[in-house]
Amino acid sequence: MDASKHDTLGDNVLPENYSLIFEPDLKSFKTMVKERITCRVKQPTKSIKINSKEILISWAEIRSGKSIQTAKVSLSPDDETATFNFKDPVKGKIELWIDAVCTNNEGMYGFYRSRYSANGKDRYILTSQFEAANARAAFPCFDEPSFKATFEVSMLIDKSLDAVSNMPVAGESKADNGKKLVRFKKTLRMSTYLLYLFVGNYDFVKGNLGKLSLRVITVPGKSGLAKLPLENAKSSIKWYQDYFGINLPLQKMDLLAIPDFAAGAMENWGAITFREVALLGNDKTGISTKQFIAEVIAHELTHQWFGDLVTMKWWDDLWLNESFADFMATKPVAQKFPRWETELQYVAEGAGTAFSADSLKSTHPISVHVNRPAEIDSLFDSISYEKGGSVLYMLEDYVGKDIFRKGLNIYLKKHAYSNAEREDLWKAIQAAADMAGKRLEVSSVMQAWVTKVGHPIVEVKKSKNGFVLTQKRFTLLADMEGIWPIPMHYLTESGEHTVLMKRKTIEIEDKGSWIKLNLGQHGFYRARYPKEIMDSLGQMIKSGKLEKIDAWGVESDLFSAVRSGREPIDSYISFVEEYCLDIGYPVDGNVVGHLGWLFSMTYGTKNFQKLKAAILRINGRYLGKLGWAIKKGERESDTMLRGSLISSLGIAGDKRVLARASRLFDDYINKNKEIEVNIRSSIYSLAAWTKGGKLFGRFAQGYKSAKMPDEQRRFLRALAMFSEIPALKKSLAYAYTKNLRLQDSFIIPAILSSNLAGRGLVLPWTKKNWKKLMKLYDPGTHMLGRFIENFGGVSDRKTKAQVKAFFSKKENMREDIEKVFNQTLERIDVNIRFMEKN
Repeated sequence: MDASKHDTLGDNVLPENYSLIFEPDLKSFKTMVKERITCRVKQPTKSIKINSKEILISWAEIRSGKSIQTAKVSLSPDDETATFNFKDPVKGKIELWIDAVCTNNEGMYGFYRSRYSANGKDRYILTSQFEAANARAAFPCFDEPSFKATFEVSMLIDKSLDAVSNMPVAGESKADNGKKLVRFKKTLRMSTYLLYLFVGNYDFVKGNLGKLSLRVITVPGKSGLAKLPLENAKSSIKWYQDYFGINLPLQKMDLLAIPDFAAGAMENWGAITFREVALLGNDKTGISTKQFIAEVIAHELTHQWFGDLVTMKWWDDLWLNESFADFMATKPVAQKFPRWETELQYVAEGAGTAFSADSLKSTHPISVHVNRPAEIDSLFDSISYEKGGSVLYMLEDYVGKDIFRKGLNIYLKKHAYSNAEREDLWKAIQAAADMAGKRLEVSSVMQAWVTKVGHPIVEVKKSKNGFVLTQKRFTLLADMEGIWPIPMHYLTESGEHTVLMKRKTIEIEDKGSWIKLNLGQHGFYRARYPKEIMDSLGQMIKSGKLEKIDAWGVESDLFSAVRSGREPIDSYISFVEEYCLDIGYPVDGNVVGHLGWLFSMTYGTKNFQKLKAAILRINGRYLGKLGWAIKKGERESDTMLRGSLISSLGIAGDKRVLARASRLFDDYINKNKEIEVNIRSSIYSLAAWTKGGKLFGRFAQGYKSAKMPDEQRRFLRALAMFSEIPALKKSLAYAYTKNLRLQDSFIIPAILSSNLAGRGLVLPWTKKNWKKLMKLYDPGTHMLGRFIENFGGVSDRKTKAQVKAFFSKKENMREDIEKVFNQTLERIDVNIRFMEKN
């Protein structure tokens, strides 16, 4: 990769070690920083440029051998750099000494403050979030992933406080003014975005895995929710060490639950941070949240190898971190919880999310050219995560699990403590294939899938000798030209077969009357069949001759044709009712979700009553079979489906469902009778829908007082589910009061954007508050774009024009949200086309 093509600091000055002393003040929320950066200079220079953001630099000097020079500092806020200029040129080993002050902001980036409550009073911790480019907001540094160095961190803090960093504490000593100096061991070589800083009080539970010390750290009073994640972390680390053939090269691993946190979690090496809802739970936690916790923990622990031990050279290859973590997280979870059907869930939910994002013309490749930090923040999306993971799932199937695993081992060992590019991964897996004597085309396959925009759809036509397959690029608006090397598994009456489809059109010779492409749904492509083959596949689904994941693929591909206006709604409903009922997970959940989308989209049209009747009929059948109570030995997927069925039937007006939900809620209010946790959110939301704004105070208080993070989320969802406009306006106003955490503030408008009664409120509210939102959400939080995504359900030209006019104004646009804005406009165009077709 040519660094000259990126807006970087160059490679003449290379950092080797940082010595850092942080002295925070939890009253003024300012932190004094004393810093010494040891560097190696290749060619003589009189200036050194490094990254600095919102930092006051009060003094700096350059030391080279016996020479000491005071440096003049020139700040450039626009490109977030500080240039240190000095009289005499330096070369070789030098030290850059800096005194600076950073602000512990409330914006959830850099070295920031987070609030919690103890004994009825507000308390604060300081914590850090440096990915992608916000280490520079805590201390001046070479804030690019290729600049790996070691870090010696110390904290000068009040003696009543504690500190956490990436490494174990090396020692403590008394200091002046009632303070203590906490010194941490030197880190391994790593990138700046992986450094972690914490100051405050905390509780924890601890354990060990061999010589590795593990802790789950919480704010005071929440350690009772830490045992479950501790056990999950142990099992995942053990599995990864065995699978990768490389032990975690650390002495300790901390998992920290942070009250205010923009991301879901962050893989700081040896000190992983999480939103509380993504880490904390116990035996009473709902099954979907338990799964979420296990998968997020596994995702972040994957990063300890992919991302931390081996790091991408530049952000073009962010997918080398995120796609791997997304894909690999399923494996240890599947081993620990086999009943969760994790691989099925990964394909159904991960690939489904990826297809949705990648079906737009305005999508981007998995590996995308990045120049500046502002561009980086827009890449933390479904393409870098779910699509990249889905392509790796396809690659593993193409080369075989043993070769894939061996290739990863080669890759990790060769590039440990260093940086890598995408080609390094392909070479490692190709080497493993060669060692196994397999003739595979790893590089050419992966080059196409990682660098090309979009994904193919393969059209099937019956021919005299078998089947003709033709590939194009699939988008929701129109098919386009495009050719991918597709590792294809397929099934015919003669059995299972494989072929690498490298041309636009190929013919498969087979005497059978039907073909099922993408057997096992390992490939990332859509399939389109003629009616006679669809009917044959439908019969196979109905009779159980197709595996559930393949039934899911047929149903999902058909719905994509309906979603894009290529097939009418009636054809989907009739196919589902004829062939797809009572198949089980993941087909049942897919049908419920797709009917819900059609119901919402057709609201107020002539097709609405048709969809309402279909939901009452189909979902009513599902709920009748499942019942309202968990049965002994019930699959977890059925437990999770039950809540969705209750919600959809209630919103569709099923009188029996509404009556029973009302009784459950009344018993909860009047008799303190607990609602089963897995349907609780549905009951709260239906209570809001039917009982109205009189419940606002109860739900707001519930959010404030709930001990469980997932219970807080349920109350927030309910606040957005009123059917009365005055109550919904009150909820929107509540979203930005001091009672609601900034990390949770997007939830009410997001849920409200799908509320049939009040979704029209979201645009005027957003326009009114947009200046405030732009100020609150730094690009590094990756959160501002969520407020634009709320308009992805718009389906009329008038509202589209208003959305486009408002966000097209220069003062309302920012570089980190341009991509999501363009994608949202395209989604609206797709919706308009759907409405015109239906």
